[in-house]
This record gives sequence, structure tokens and C-alpha cells, in this order.
Amino acid sequence: MLKWKNIYVNLNKDLVYKYQSGFRRQFSTESCLLHLTDYIRFEMDKGNFVGMILLVLQKAFDLVDHSILSIKLQALGLNELSVRWFSYYLSDRHQLVDISGTFSTQCNITCGVPQGFNLGTLLFLIKVIDMSAVVKNKLLLYADDSVILVSGKRKDIIESVLGTEMEIVSEWLICNKLFIHLDKT
Repeated sequence: MLKWKNIYVNLNKDLVYKYQSGFRRQFSTESCLLHLTDYIRFEMDKGNFVGMILLVLQKAFDLVDHSILSIKLQALGLNELSVRWFSYYLSDRHQLVDISGTFSTQCNITCGVPQGFNLGTLLFLIKVIDMSAVVKNKLLLYADDSVILVSGKRKDIIESVLGTEMEIVSEWLICNKLFIHLDKT
């Protein structure tokens, strides 16, 4: 893992995290729930307690920072021409607000990926893949939802480990300009 310009980048070159469900063939909500329940049952069969943190990112697709994404694309080994192509794809996009026929000033968009297209989804997945490099315990991802799982014999140790994981994930979120949806987490 490389921490460059306060951005964590996993350099293992995998485009999609192995426990990423959603946006992949044969990896649906069902596969995510199966991973989750299998893990819990396996650990309980060993006599362990299981603790978890359920995280939901707020406006995850809208907050994909283009400059951070470019750094991650470079770290994954894309050549300069390919990274520039993605930059052009995301650049020169504008938005405005229309309220009953009154329009706001047009603003340049510097973050976010187009939704409803496979490429936007892939870019989002690339944005969050290195979360798996900072979480030391079991991590399951589904779209913009994450589950961190910790098991053990003692509840107090599980709580402590989950607290440490949350601190690490919070730092990762700050570095990646992402936010937790507090009402859903």
C-alpha cells in the first residue's frame, strides 16, 4: 500500500476487490449476504462472538474526486494516454439548477462519475478498492455499502478492534474525500 499525497493506493493491480458484490456478474446482494452469514455462522461454530460495523457512504458516486481517481488509475498501471482519456471523459462537465424555470449559474463539475453506465460504476469501484488495503479484518463491499467484521472470544477485544478499524477507515475516507452517511451507518 502506498500513501501518496494523503491518498491510499493498493498496488496489487486488481481492478475489483474479491469481496465486492454488486456491479459484477454473479456477485449480487445474495452473494454478499451469503459471505456475511457464512462468516458469522463459521465463527459462531468455533465459539466466537462476531462484531461488525455497517458503513454506508454518502453520495458516493457524486463524490469521486477526479484528481484522486487519476492517481489511482496510474497506481493500477494504466499508461499516461489511458489516464488522460479517463480525465477527458470526466472533464468539461457542467451542471446547473432549474427551479421553476429560473436557472442558476452553470458550474464546472470536478467530482463524481456518470451514473447509469458501466464505466461510471467501474470508476467508482476503482476509487474504493484500496479500502481493502487499510482494513485489517474481514471486509465485504456492496456498491457504496461496507461491512467490517471482527470475531473473537472476548467482546471487549472485538469492540476495541472495531474501534481501531473505524479510526483507520475514517482516515481513509478523509484522504479520499468521501463521507459516511450517518443516518444509515
